This record gives sequence, structure tokens and C-alpha cells, in this order.
Amino acid sequence: MPTPLSAKFFNQVLQPTRQLLADLAAHPLALEPDSNQLLHQFEGLVLHANHFCEKNGLQLQIGSAFRDMANSIKHIRHKPEEQVNIELVVMFESSEKGFRFIRNSIQATYVVGGRKFDAVRELCAAVESYLPIVGIKSGCLHIPESPYPFYEWAVAYNRDDLAALTRSVTLITVKKEMSDYIPVDPETVRFVVLGKDTIGQDPTPHFPKI
Repeated sequence: MPTPLSAKFFNQVLQPTRQLLADLAAHPLALEPDSNQLLHQFEGLVLHANHFCEKNGLQLQIGSAFRDMANSIKHIRHKPEEQVNIELVVMFESSEKGFRFIRNSIQATYVVGGRKFDAVRELCAAVESYLPIVGIKSGCLHIPESPYPFYEWAVAYNRDDLAALTRSVTLITVKKEMSDYIPVDPETVRFVVLGKDTIGQDPTPHFPKI
């Protein structure tokens, strides 16, 4: 007896996407931007979502940015204007109170023109578009934020179990405006990377003295 379409999608795409969203918001991570396990999990989900239609005989229009990203993950695009690079970034809210970790995310950038977009939001939009087609009655995917408070330093943790080698980290700083975040370029960013053994502890005793 064949597996129902709803179960296939739940197992292959929907539930793994929910788990990745939770993992991205759990703790600020200092990982090599273009090679780490969270990024490669994301790549696998993008490919599953992109090809679920054709593998299961469905008709669905998915946005061009998402398809460009999926095709760029799979192979180098013949048209440079369709090539998209992705990397893991760490998002912090910046204010007079310091820096608050929001979530780790995946940022996508078109090679030609440099246009950037939030790749996680594109994945969520693609996943949501499938739900009525595959027979899953579920609301929109919620992209969670961390419960981390503001600190004087933007802090992230290096986990060598998620990236075998980390030589650089990409940070994004934003400020709260109404109910949204907009990019901001603080005059000074104090950033510190701590070891994974300090996750769950108060990080302030580990901040550099300046």
C-alpha cells in the first residue's frame, strides 16, 4: 500500500523544516558561513521541496528566487544572473541596550547584481504553498526568535560538531522598527566567540575586559 502524499511531505519536508527552524533559533552559532551542517541540512530541504512536485506528479508554481536557489545548490547555473550563493549568518538586534541574538539564518545573494534575500523565508513560503495540495491542514510556518536577552557583547558559540573548520563568521545587525527589523550598521560591534561548553551559562563573565 503506497504511503499517502501527506505523510511523504510531512516526513520529507514539513517536519524537518520545523526542526531546522527550531535549531536555528536555539543558540547563536559561530560557524563557517559556507560549509556547516545547518547550511547543508537547509540545502537538502530546499532540494526536496523543489522536486517534490515532479516526483509526485503535482502542479505548483514556486517563486523564481526559490527555484534559482535550488538550482544553484544542485549545479552551477549556465546563466550567471540566475546563480545564487547562500551562507549561514547570525542575526543580532542592536540597540542602546547592546546586542540580542534573534536567530541564525541563511542569507542568499545573487552573484550578478548582489541582490540579497532571506532564504529561510523563501523555504517557508515554498513549504506553505504545498500544504493544501498535499492535504495537510496546518497554519503558516512560524520562524521563531530566541529568548536570549540583550548583552553588552554579541556572543556566539563555536561548535566543532557542526563545522569541522571555522575561519570566519558572518553577522547581520538589525534594529526593531514597529513590528519588523531593518538593517542597521552600528558604529561599534563587540563580538565574542565562546566554546560550546559554555552554552546555557551566563556568558557575561567570559566577556573581554576593555
